[in-house]
Amino acid sequence: MMASEAFSEARRALEAQVEERLRHWDERAEEAQVRSRRWESVRALLPPAAALLLSVQILVFPQRSAVSIVLIGAELAVLFVALLLGYARQTPPAEKWIDARMRAEVLRREQFLVTAMVGPYLQCTTEDQLATTVQTRLDSIGDPARDPMEFVELSDEAGIPWRDALEDARQEQLRAGEPYPLQICPTPTKPWERYLTARLKGQIDYYERRSERWFGLDNRCEGWRRGILGAAAIAAGMHFAALWLSSPADQSSFRLVIEILAIVLPPTSSAVEALQGLYQGRRLGCLYRDVAAGLSKLAPQFTTLIAQVPDGHADDDELAELDFAFRRLVLRAEELMTGEWRNWCVVMRP
Repeated sequence: MMASEAFSEARRALEAQVEERLRHWDERAEEAQVRSRRWESVRALLPPAAALLLSVQILVFPQRSAVSIVLIGAELAVLFVALLLGYARQTPPAEKWIDARMRAEVLRREQFLVTAMVGPYLQCTTEDQLATTVQTRLDSIGDPARDPMEFVELSDEAGIPWRDALEDARQEQLRAGEPYPLQICPTPTKPWERYLTARLKGQIDYYERRSERWFGLDNRCEGWRRGILGAAAIAAGMHFAALWLSSPADQSSFRLVIEILAIVLPPTSSAVEALQGLYQGRRLGCLYRDVAAGLSKLAPQFTTLIAQVPDGHADDDELAELDFAFRRLVLRAEELMTGEWRNWCVVMRP
């Protein structure tokens, strides 16, 4: 068994180093998300804006005048911008958002891979080896020339899954009669408790809150869409009644407003529907709910594992089996969360 108190201190310092890099990419992802949402919202609202300009010009300023020319010119400009954006399959802000978000999530996972000593850190048995591996990983993940999706999969560069590597390493140790690398002593359950509290339970809480938020947003968008569509139907009915009951010479302000609303409200409803599709609230809500349910099933297994070392100590053989079980559980949990990342990319990429 190695002298692990110094090793544990070094590991905590490296976790903090990873967390600092994570904050940087988290901030970049949030900034890119705001720009992406703003960009997409403008694109969805351009068609009803063009319809509004055209309806005002036709109904209020039908004759040639400076105002009518300005309105038609503005409508053409809006339609031209909408056409250009329509051919932009993937907007630059969205690309930057997805890139930054993936790097941030990989780094969020990375600090807990260090905690559990799995994945790229499975074979690290010295402080220098661990520090070198962490620095190499941080440089690679932050390299703008590399696609962050390279680091999403739970496998090494040769394509060997980390769970297989863990199983193979354990079997090799047992066959060779080598001691298990117990980096977690002298307080073996501390990394287990940290992972359970900071990672697993933290992510369960996050997914549950995000699921509730996305379902709520989708319901609000659906309510707005139905309300606007209902108002459009009422405006069309009033327009029909006005045409049926009033004389052709009647051009009151009220009638003009009704006509404008009857023209503008239907595309506005479509714009809200486009925003609803942009946010994908229902799909994301279902995705986050399912991941939270899967992680919740793993939480009791971590608790049971920790309870098997009630005083924080155990003999080496027993501790080796428990630590191996802990690492295997960590990889199962990370596989669930990695699956959510892949699905999120599918949802957010057009």
